[in-house]
Amino acid sequence: MDKPYNLKWKKDSSKCLGVFVSNKKNNDQGMALANQNFGEIEAKITNKLAFWKGLGLSTKAKVRVVNMFALSKLFYRLEHVDIPNSVKTEIEKKIKDFIWNDKKAARVEANALSLGYEKGGLQLYDID
Repeated sequence: MDKPYNLKWKKDSSKCLGVFVSNKKNNDQGMALANQNFGEIEAKITNKLAFWKGLGLSTKAKVRVVNMFALSKLFYRLEHVDIPNSVKTEIEKKIKDFIWNDKKAARVEANALSLGYEKGGLQLYDID
């Protein structure tokens, strides 16, 4: 058995600086690793948005809350692990529901919020 650098290699994942890592490449292990990393983050984002939801914030304030308290948690993990599309879609839905108070029809297109202030947007960070 190949043991580079004479290290003990684990068969399952390990948590290093808050991020689950693994040396497995197959798809099942990759999805399990993504679920470990982003399931925890998705729950934290849900809790943060629920905390701020009923405070009567303006749309600009809600975008700032999302950028500072929700997406900042996500971006650290994204530096190390790719996010599955299903998780990304779910997080984007939660953010949209938070900003527009669960209303189906929004006053402004969602991508317009990502524009800079000089272009009439509110600088909502894009997960991509």
